[in-house]
Order: sequence, then C-alpha cells, then structure tokens
Amino acid sequence: LHLLNLEEKKNAYNERAFGNIKNIFDAWKENGISYKRYYYNQSDEETFDCAQKDMQSRKYSHLFLYFSEFDHFLHVHCKERDKVTDKLFWYEERIRALYKNASERYNNVTLSVFSDHGMVPVDNYVDIMKDVGSLGLNMPRDYVGLYDSTMARFWFFYKDSKPMIMDKMMSLGCGRVYSRD
Repeated sequence: LHLLNLEEKKNAYNERAFGNIKNIFDAWKENGISYKRYYYNQSDEETFDCAQKDMQSRKYSHLFLYFSEFDHFLHVHCKERDKVTDKLFWYEERIRALYKNASERYNNVTLSVFSDHGMVPVDNYVDIMKDVGSLGLNMPRDYVGLYDSTMARFWFFYKDSKPMIMDKMMSLGCGRVYSRD
C-alpha cells in the first residue's frame, strides 16, 4: 500500500477524511450539528453501551454507529444459518433499544440502518498472489499488484510482466480479466 495513494490510508470516519470531498461528518460540522461517531476502535457491545449513555445525556443530536464485528462473524459463520440468525437478532434487539431510548428523549427520531457490502459463502478459493508470485517477477520493479477479496489490479513496469501475468490469470479457469485496452 505504501506504493499507492489510496484514500483508505485515512480514517473515513474523521472530518476532512477525503480531502475536498465532503463526508457526512463534514456536513454535520458545517451545519453546526452536534454529533458523535463510534467505529471499529471498540467492540460492538461497547458501541451500543456508549451510544445509550450518550443518548441519555442529550449532548448530541446525531449519533453515527459503525459495527465492525458482524463482518468478521460472517466470514467465519456465513454458512451456519442458526448462528447468523441469532447474531442478527442480537443486533436487532440492541438497535430497537437504541431507537426506544431515542424516542423517549427526542421529539423527532430518524434511524437509518445500512451495510457497506454483502456476504456470500465461499466455495472456492484461488490464491492469486501465490500464482503471480510463482512467475519470478519482482514487485515493485516489474509490476505492482493490489489484491483484495474479489479482485486483483496490476500496474506493469517491465514489458514482459503484463503478458506473463495476463496469461497466468487466463489459465486459472475462474474470474474475468478486464483491461483498459
């Protein structure tokens, strides 16, 4: 990542996290809205508890709660329907309690619940980093690869690296190769 200028180097939950592009926290600050944000620096249980306490204090008119543990939970248990159902119910109970608490303290309450992505069971795994690494190319001299859970991106600096990597990708028998060409 040190070779790339990615916005993910910054905490997206801070004001001015994206330079000139405003996020919700910039908008709230500019409009004088009192808010508090909770994110992955504490457990989901702690987030619920802190939000409940902050709501009782009536110090903030807006709360932003990000729950990160469910993502990891699904990576481990997404094929276990009963466990997933129980965990969803756990979140539902706490979200309902938050809403009830807010409704008792504020005249106008809006609750928005959304997700940053979905999750599906993984039935097949391909280690693209290992496959590309077996080609004998040097990163970052010959290419730079950026790998995540659903795709790989490449930048090529040595004339033979692109055809070698593309041939390897095509030989895997899965996925698609997209190009600007």
